[in-house]
Amino acid sequence: MRSVLVVLGSKDKSLMDKRVSLADSIFLSSNFDCIIFSGGNGEAEYMAEKWNGDKFILENRSTTTLENLLFTRKIIGDTAHIVIVTDRSHVPRTRYLARRVFPCSRVEVIGVPVTGGFLMKRFFYEFSRWVRHVFQ
Repeated sequence: MRSVLVVLGSKDKSLMDKRVSLADSIFLSSNFDCIIFSGGNGEAEYMAEKWNGDKFILENRSTTTLENLLFTRKIIGDTAHIVIVTDRSHVPRTRYLARRVFPCSRVEVIGVPVTGGFLMKRFFYEFSRWVRHVFQ
């Protein structure tokens, strides 16, 4: 595979709906080989049900962002171009992890907009996770 779109799951279904909607518009306007819905606990399946197209792969074993990326790497191997869809509060940590997991690929991380209240709530969560990943 040369160009892959990856959509990360979430416990928040409305957030997954936004991610799938953004992925749909990106997928239609670009030339991706496939789309991967990544997330355990039914997240990947939920996003696949919302998807309007075909050519998708389910990665439904992951429960963390790092697992999302590691399990996706097992599926796609070395890929020239990877676009990851998440939310804006999650972009910095996802970008950091993706560069470690896919060192030979061109990786873009795109975030769907979130409300200010959600962003503030997630800031501390994301920051603590990012620090943990940096010092592992």
